[in-house]
Amino acid sequence: MTLNAYAGKEQAHIVVPEGVREIAADAFRGHAEIESIQLPETLEIIGDNAFTGCLALKRINLPESLTSLGQAAFRSCHSLEEVHVPAGLDVIPARAFSLCAGLERVTGGKGLYGIQEEAFSGCKSLVECQPLAYAVDLGDYAFSWCIEMPFPKLSPELAYLGNGVFRHCVSFDICELPPSVVSVGDDVFIGC
Repeated sequence: MTLNAYAGKEQAHIVVPEGVREIAADAFRGHAEIESIQLPETLEIIGDNAFTGCLALKRINLPESLTSLGQAAFRSCHSLEEVHVPAGLDVIPARAFSLCAGLERVTGGKGLYGIQEEAFSGCKSLVECQPLAYAVDLGDYAFSWCIEMPFPKLSPELAYLGNGVFRHCVSFDICELPPSVVSVGDDVFIGC
């Protein structure tokens, strides 16, 4: 079953029913009144821009059943504070959490291969991102302007760093790349 669009009004707390396997692209886009969403354990797919612009969204549980997250799925969810990346997700797509200014912690990510371009760009409050300990491919500007983040623990198998990955991460005081790195893009640490 697919949830194609949310038509509710003025509800702060949403429960998506069990049995829903997919939340379609743009389904909750722009619903600034939503503060929390409970997702079912049956959910496998979240479409592009599904929650973009849910400005008041503070909490969301990404179930372990999730295997596909769309581009910009949570872009500009300014109040989002913490996210757990389920083990079934192998990629955090482009702009998935960009401009989530209140996002402080990202946990999980054990099955992760890559973090695509601008995935966490502009997450000004980010201080911890566990998925970096697993990802081997970091896309362009993936963590640009994460001004509170100290230099993270990187995967010992990290191979690719795109352009400007850590651009303007001004809290870095040390940087050590693993010997597995085979490609480093331009301006990876500019403004640090």
